[in-house]
Formats: sequence, C-alpha cells, structure tokens
Amino acid sequence: MSKSSLIELAEIISTLTGSEKRSFTVYCNRLKQNEKSKFIKLFKLIEKQPEISDKEILEKTNISKTQLPNVKMNLKKQLLKSLVLNPRHKTPSIELREQINYAMVFYNKGLYRQSLSILESAKAKAKAHDDYTMQFEIIEFEKLIETQYITRSLRTKADDLAIESKNISLRNMRLSKLSNLSLQLYSYLLKHGYAKNEEDAEQVSEYYHDKLPMVDIAELGFKEKLYLFQAQLWYSQIQQDFRSSYRYGSHWVGLFENKQNLIQAHPVYYLKGLNAVLDSLYYLRYLSKFEFFFNQLTELGNATAITRNVNTSTLYFIYYNYNRINKNFLKASFSKGILEIKEIEFGIKKFERTIDEHHKMVFYYKFACLYFGEGEFKMCMAYLERILGKKNLKIRDDLMCYSYILNIICLYELGRDVELDQSIARTYRFLLRLNEMHEVQRAIFDFLRKLSTLYPQEIHGALGELKEKLKSLEDHPYEKRSFLYLDIISWIESKLEDRPMKEVVKEKAQNLK
Repeated sequence: MSKSSLIELAEIISTLTGSEKRSFTVYCNRLKQNEKSKFIKLFKLIEKQPEISDKEILEKTNISKTQLPNVKMNLKKQLLKSLVLNPRHKTPSIELREQINYAMVFYNKGLYRQSLSILESAKAKAKAHDDYTMQFEIIEFEKLIETQYITRSLRTKADDLAIESKNISLRNMRLSKLSNLSLQLYSYLLKHGYAKNEEDAEQVSEYYHDKLPMVDIAELGFKEKLYLFQAQLWYSQIQQDFRSSYRYGSHWVGLFENKQNLIQAHPVYYLKGLNAVLDSLYYLRYLSKFEFFFNQLTELGNATAITRNVNTSTLYFIYYNYNRINKNFLKASFSKGILEIKEIEFGIKKFERTIDEHHKMVFYYKFACLYFGEGEFKMCMAYLERILGKKNLKIRDDLMCYSYILNIICLYELGRDVELDQSIARTYRFLLRLNEMHEVQRAIFDFLRKLSTLYPQEIHGALGELKEKLKSLEDHPYEKRSFLYLDIISWIESKLEDRPMKEVVKEKAQNLK
C-alpha cells in the first residue's frame, strides 16, 4: 500500500469515538492470538501519533518492510468490520445487507427453506423503507433459490416473483430517472447559481421538462416522491421562483412528518429538505415561517438520529449555522451574529476534515456581511480576503464577484483611496475574465469606478442616481438575483440619509411578516 494508505488509516482512526475504540479493542481481543497482532500494534501507534511515517513504524515495531502493506490492509479491514458490527452504525441498509448475507450462508449450505425465510423478512423490511434496489436484489435471489428448491407452490411462486420483479424494475427505472434529474439540477445550481438570463432559463427549462418522466404522484413511493420534489425544488430555485421552491420544499419535508423511522433511515435527506425550505423562506423574507422551520432544525440538534455520525453532524453544523446567520440578517441583528462567529469558527475547525472549501468560503462571506452591516469594515475585509486570496479555489463566480464589490465599498468607507484604485482595477479584470457582467453589477461598478473623480458635493447626487437605477432592476427576473448576495440599496440609503446601515436594515426588518 502507498503512503496515502497510511494517511487514510490515520483519517479513519481520528474519527473514532472513545466507544468505537473500545469496541475495536474488544473485537480484536476476542481471539487470544490477536492480543499481540501486528495490526493492533500499528493501530496503537497511529492512534498516538497520526502523522507517523512508514520509516518510524518500521523502527518502533517488529513489522518488516515487506509485511507493512499487508498489515495496513489488515488493520483497515478489521476497523471496517468492527464499525459495521457497532450498534451505533446499524442503519436499515446495513441490517438488510446482513440479512442477505445470512441468507447466502444458508443457501450455500443447501438450507434453502431457511434462506427463503430470511429473504422474505428482509423483503418486507426493504418494502417498509421503499428500498427498491434492495428489493430487486432479494427477489432475484429468491428466483435463484426457487429454481433449486422445488415445492408444490413453485408455479404460483414463480408467477408472483416474476410480477414482483417486473414491477420493481419499472420502479427502479423511474427512480433512476428522477434521481438523475435531481442530481443534474442540483449540480447546475452549485456550479452556476441562479439563471442569469433568458437563455439560461430556457436551457434549464428545456432540460427539466425533457427529462422529467410522466408520473402519477399517487402511485409513487417515498423515494420516488423525494427525488421528484427535489428536482422540482432545484428547478424552481434556479429560476428564482422561491414561492414554488418553498412549496416543493414543504412537500419534501412533509414526507417525513410523523415518521420518525424515515428520519432515522434518511437523516441527510431530512436535513437537506429543511435547509432548502429555510433557504427559500430567507429569500422570500418570510420571517415568521423562517423562525418556525428554524426551530424545527434547532430541535434536531438533540436528536441522535441526526447527529449520530460525522457525516450528519457535519451537515447539521453547516445548515444550522447558515440559517442562524440568515436569521440575524432577516432581523438585522448584526451585533448578535458577530458574537456567534467565534463559536462557528471553532466548529469549522472541528469539522475541518469534512467541510469542503466552498462551504467555508460561504461562511466567510456571511461573516463579512455581518461585519459590513454593523459598520466594521476592517473586519469585513479580513474575511473577504480569505475568499479573494484563494487564487486556485473553484467557487461560484457570483460569490467571488460580490466579494470583490464588497471589498471596494469597504475601502471607500475607510478612505483608503490608493488601495481603492488598485481594487477597482483588480475587480475590473475579474469581471472581464468572467465575461458576463449584468446590469446591477455594471451600475455598481460604474459608480465605484468614478468615485475617485467625484467632488464631495457630487457624491450625494451620484448615489441617488445609483439607487434609482438599482430600484428599477429590483424586480427584474434576471437582475434581482444580485440583491440576494448584497443589500447594496440599504447601504446607499444609509449614505443618503447619513445614518448607520444597520438602522436602515432594522427599520425594514420591522415590516417583515
């Protein structure tokens, strides 16, 4: 095994809880000859020293250079076996797979009746969880056994299995189409953001309607409805139809209502659904509904079904804190949001291995906007620099674009004229490379570019013109997206009225329903 295999082992071991480490020790020591096994020695070494090298392992153990790759492989295998056996990781999918494995053992021993009995039980469980893939595998296994275990009921059993197999195949095909559509739309949303123009909107609309299968929702199972609502929601968000995305998000979350077993079986889907609903409500500025669903998300923090592993704990951390910040934006409580940043940064550090760079950059942009709203422009720029300083980072162009623009505004507020000119030039180069400047961006950038040439008495008039121009674009189907990233109009109003921006935003927040 290569050097990367040692890094992989260190990563696995670093995620183990105290309980999982004890379970692994018990699992390994169940056989007396394992007590001094070389893979256990390797485990203890990596546990104490995650950055250990192959050379150090050879020096500190009796493992030879030729043995080391096999010892690493064996340790990884034993770790995985131990984790699968741990009750903490007993998901419905793992339990179903175990039952199929038991059935295979009986089948190989010629105990066909016992094997069929286990498969029947497993099939009922797979049906209860709408797991069509597992159902299909079980039915195919049953068909194999029925060809060898001849009973009087073979004819009717064969007919039943053939019908079941056909129905499940059709369901799996429909499920595959819906999940593919959902995935492609979500990928588009992450990569490109919202539709930027009519051409974008038509292209996505054509793809969506072409790939959406004709379905009768009354005939769909849980998973099929889930992927359908997901596809409808992502499509609505791309088209900036947030009322529709809220409706489909509510349908998505509604699939889990009063069904705790489904939340336990699919915690990631439930979390993503709640986050999608909150996202839509944030863009709709619907505070009371936002707080209702945010309370649901908050209560999930104490549910072991949601935070029982690193994956779901990471997702919960991201979604909870994104929406905690968004709630502060809606209520114009910038100072409260700033007080929470330190705690959130501690969490980012805690989940550093599992939070990707894009999500980190979104956090930094939100932090910057909190400081901007509070009027602390130096701190705003400090977080923007974490985004703008990442030259090779592939993140959404819209996030980069508004980071550049916000940085220029902060320099203007701080009176740093020399840096302001440099930042304007840097931003202009970025927008030229982007090759898709929109009316809102052009209006803002044109104003910022001529700032240094304006006399103090001319700035008020120029700001008024900019506000009028932006207000005319506020409800434009493809320009309004810009206002989702930066509340530029409130900043302009604060300058025109000579009062802090947070007061302007607070005043508007009082009118939210």
